[in-house]
Amino acid sequence: MVYRKFSFHPEISTTVSSLSPSSPPSSLPHNWEHSTIHILKELKIKGIDPFVDNDIERNKAISPALIKAIRGNYASSTWCLNELVEIMKGMDELGQIVMTIFYEVDPYDVKKQTRDFGKVFRKTCAGKTNEDIGKWRQALSKIATIAVGMGAHMEKMKPVLCLESNEVRMIGIWGPSRIGKSTIARLLFSEHAHQFQLSVFMENIKVPYPRPCNDECSTKLHLQTEFLSQTFNQNVTEVPHLGVVQKRLKDKKVLVILDDVDRLGQLDALAKEICWFGPGSRVIITTEDRKLLKAHGTKHIYKVDFPSNNEALQNFCMNAFCSHFRGMSKQEWKNELPRIKTSLDGETESNLNFSYDALCDKDKYLFLHIACFFNHKEMEKVEEYLVKKFPDVKQGLHVLADKSLMTINSRYMEMHNLLVQLGREIGSSSRSVIGLELKDAYDDDELYISERGFEGMSNLQSLRIYSNYFHPIKIYFPQCLNYLSRKLRLLHFDHFPMTILPTIVNPEFLIGLVMHDSKLGKLWEGIKPLRNLKWMDLRSSVNLKVLPDLSTASNLKELDCSFCSSLEELPLSIGNATNLETLNLSSCSTPVSIGNATKLEELELGNCSRLDLYLYNCSSLVKIPFSIENFFNLKKFNISGCSSLLPSSIGNAANLELLDLRGCINL
Repeated sequence: MVYRKFSFHPEISTTVSSLSPSSPPSSLPHNWEHSTIHILKELKIKGIDPFVDNDIERNKAISPALIKAIRGNYASSTWCLNELVEIMKGMDELGQIVMTIFYEVDPYDVKKQTRDFGKVFRKTCAGKTNEDIGKWRQALSKIATIAVGMGAHMEKMKPVLCLESNEVRMIGIWGPSRIGKSTIARLLFSEHAHQFQLSVFMENIKVPYPRPCNDECSTKLHLQTEFLSQTFNQNVTEVPHLGVVQKRLKDKKVLVILDDVDRLGQLDALAKEICWFGPGSRVIITTEDRKLLKAHGTKHIYKVDFPSNNEALQNFCMNAFCSHFRGMSKQEWKNELPRIKTSLDGETESNLNFSYDALCDKDKYLFLHIACFFNHKEMEKVEEYLVKKFPDVKQGLHVLADKSLMTINSRYMEMHNLLVQLGREIGSSSRSVIGLELKDAYDDDELYISERGFEGMSNLQSLRIYSNYFHPIKIYFPQCLNYLSRKLRLLHFDHFPMTILPTIVNPEFLIGLVMHDSKLGKLWEGIKPLRNLKWMDLRSSVNLKVLPDLSTASNLKELDCSFCSSLEELPLSIGNATNLETLNLSSCSTPVSIGNATKLEELELGNCSRLDLYLYNCSSLVKIPFSIENFFNLKKFNISGCSSLLPSSIGNAANLELLDLRGCINL
């Protein structure tokens, strides 16, 4: 056990040198005294020895002996400005931990010395030296920013708590492991416990609730016994049945914190129904599992996200420059920073591993795929790519989201950079390479891949080579594609330097083919098996003249040929792509026929100035793009059978000779 000492100030003072709340002192002593006694009691229970300086004369200067005591023992809270300066010295020079409680005062006012707090501070500064005032301002600014992000969380929690309501409310605080859920709950408990008849903080509930649980009923009774003992602050020796909690608390206004819940049985034992508690009660549950909250019927859920870049930077600066870099020279700092950017420190990795280790093996493997290959990618495309390996991939992705390991925003999946880094560090230890990604983050303008660079990667399923449009890298690979795996399912190659794909590249298993800004004149000769191909993106391949035969591409959903300015025609076989939903021909100038693409939903035709357009039987197409108004040279326009098409304008098509609207029942 680590023995800790704190300085604590249990009284409210109207003395101008104290950190007084902004509201009138006469309205505060009762609540403040109650909170002080409560916090002192909790500190002692946790093995923390508070230093109470009741007997110190406030108008006296702090003696050298007390300064020594402050330097040695202080780690939390404040009494007067000089003490605060010493607390900050202890944090900066000795690495001591400082925790703050802002009682009825806004941390922003403390930081900036504004409003009522600022008035008191300015009175205190009257007649003092500039040196003292400067020290005080610096200490106040620093103390107000210690709990980075907590003030924002408290504000966001206010409407969720809705303390003015007399209803009984169950509230979930949900987020990744070690993200600060328990800290938020403790702050809420400290701030609001005095507003309830009874209050209890049940921490780390999953420890006494084993997995698997051989005797569910006995375990629940044991939990209830401990729960009631803590709630009433007395030793409850035995609970005869599971209805005792409801019987004892149904007419009491209680604040209940259930921390680190990981099984529904724990909630069934301690807070199964809102009718168990009296009017105005609040039950706050912290968990990593959103699915558990939904199963319990908890409607009010507060999500704790990873910190924003700004908050993360503040946390990093506070911790790194106060501890990690202490004792290092400036040169050692420079040497250390690159390593910090590219690797997780042991504590961070350990914290993140808690959530990862709780996954089953199948979901761990899925997590690694997302972290290594599919962060910020479209969910539908990821599902298409992974469904063969993970038949229930959609459910698996939702499991990861429920466990706070990723989020699903609109159509895209997002995973926090720390989790991506964790996944890639785990994945890098594997001997079997299933995916390879090369980016243009190189010092040189040229990249050489040896002839046998892909030899031995027999399981390679994803190859992505990214290059910057404005500063592309010259990539040299004499014969390396001859060794490319035939299991390849995704090929993304920016600025592909050849005019035709090597015959060794077998598209039979390809789901996605992406060749931006390539030098391709055509993809391949003859007919290839394309039954698995779902999307083909050839945008800005300005030398591309023809597309391959698509007669076997019956599952193709997206085709992007935008800015392929040399494209002469679309193959007649495109009509076999009956599942085609999106076709982008922006800045193309060719006659186009896509008859039979009955599922086409999206069509882009910007700057197609010389287009003849045949869209017959595209029954899912809802609207023609606005750019068609600029088709001055459009002569033939066939949209017969486009039964879902809504009214649109082609008023500028002055040269139109043929317009077929048969079957367009909505026009």
